[in-house]
Amino acid sequence: MTDKDQVGESSLELLRERAKELDCLYRIDEILNNGRLSVPEMLDQIVDVLPSGFRFPDICKVEITYENHRYRSHGFVTGLQIADHIDIVSDGKKAGRIEVVYVEEVPPTEEGFFLEKEQKLIKNIADRIGHTLFYRRTEQMVREWNSSIKDANGKLAPGAEWTAIIELLQRTDQDMLLHVCRKMINHLCSRGIREAEQELCELNFGSKVSFTAGETNYPSQRLPIGDLAKISEKTFAIASKNMSDGEVSTRLMK
Repeated sequence: MTDKDQVGESSLELLRERAKELDCLYRIDEILNNGRLSVPEMLDQIVDVLPSGFRFPDICKVEITYENHRYRSHGFVTGLQIADHIDIVSDGKKAGRIEVVYVEEVPPTEEGFFLEKEQKLIKNIADRIGHTLFYRRTEQMVREWNSSIKDANGKLAPGAEWTAIIELLQRTDQDMLLHVCRKMINHLCSRGIREAEQELCELNFGSKVSFTAGETNYPSQRLPIGDLAKISEKTFAIASKNMSDGEVSTRLMK
């Protein structure tokens, strides 16, 4: 075989591997986007599909751990030397782990037993699983809150809608909550509400929180959770005194 033939064969092999990885990622995206699947069903199916993106899918086995449960390929073995793993992170916290192993010897490449693109594939899938888990958990929280804040006739109690949004942000995204407080105070200040102007001074100086210029930027410094809860409570107490519940909800959604 000539050098030209070897280069051509190598390029063709790289294209085959790339096609396998893309097909694997596409199939996993379909699983993650299928809202009819429960989380265990979703992870079971991902375990079955993930080996297809590797060089030797027939001897590639996968285990996903999540909430003290293990989802494994048939024939998965722990403690093997030819293995790779990555954490699944959801909402900034470790939620589980993906481990990929070869249960038989495989020839190494210059990149090791796992290609660099295979390592990126595992990370990509771990990231997507983490985002999906967070989205599903948040969606469930919203459903539960919507159910709990309705009266006997199925209608929202006064202020319940925007209160639920604030509670959701307190649990899931405190940077966004501080940003929302700042935006709300700016809006109240623009309406000439003096109490809001005093609150804005406390945000910028008393609590030592600095904001970068521009309406869409986030706060540049984190606050302790206790301080943020106090700021949120004071901000929306002022808002509820000076705006209707509908106005508060509309501003929050914007």
